[in-house]
Amino acid sequence: MPIAPILMAQLEISKFRRELLIKLHKDSRYNYQSIRKLEQQLDRDDLMLNHVLKREDE
Repeated sequence: MPIAPILMAQLEISKFRRELLIKLHKDSRYNYQSIRKLEQQLDRDDLMLNHVLKREDE
């Protein structure tokens, strides 16, 4: 199976996780520091996935 479709699926999962994180924040389920920490992890994951996808396109 080609890697690109798997990575695209991972990006979609990341998008869903980010939307869920925003919802949890709006619902005041977690404090700002916890939300920010999780958001930073999502940012790192997205950067890594985008970097790998870019290399796949080359």
